[in-house]
Amino acid sequence: MTSMGVLRVGASGSEALQGDVDDRSSAPEVIVAGATPKRRGSRVHKSSSTAVARFDPDAPLFLISTAARLAGMHPQTLRTYDRMGLVVPKRTSGKGRRYTMRDIEKLRFVQYLSQDEGINLSGVRHIIELKSEVERLQDKMIALTEEIRVLHRTATTGRVFISSEQEIRLRRG
Repeated sequence: MTSMGVLRVGASGSEALQGDVDDRSSAPEVIVAGATPKRRGSRVHKSSSTAVARFDPDAPLFLISTAARLAGMHPQTLRTYDRMGLVVPKRTSGKGRRYTMRDIEKLRFVQYLSQDEGINLSGVRHIIELKSEVERLQDKMIALTEEIRVLHRTATTGRVFISSEQEIRLRRG
């Protein structure tokens, strides 16, 4: 299960103050002080003088300075991680870096492994690659499990035997 975040943004809407984890919703929230909410029924609602907006965790929203602040790192560290291929942000047409919430979570993970666990950056790269491979295989397993479930639901016969020139179907029961 991927954790989703809440990002609190200052009254100007540009300065990120805090990144928290909130597993209650399916998308991160941006809380903007003093913002006016959209019409009723939209995905933005008002709580006192604060509007809450949900956004895609894969949306490249954060400049390098904001991402560095959210991850608790210096922007130069993010540039180094980008050069090393540890955390590679999306790029704008002008080649500027834009980080997603997932990138920020990954930056925090890299920081945890290197600072708290004492793993060098080469080891961190291998861990990230293995973690990505596990996630890819889990996604594939889920897809195959669903495919099997669909095949079991749509099967009209119990078994199929194929001889050289004919097909013999046996019904259950």
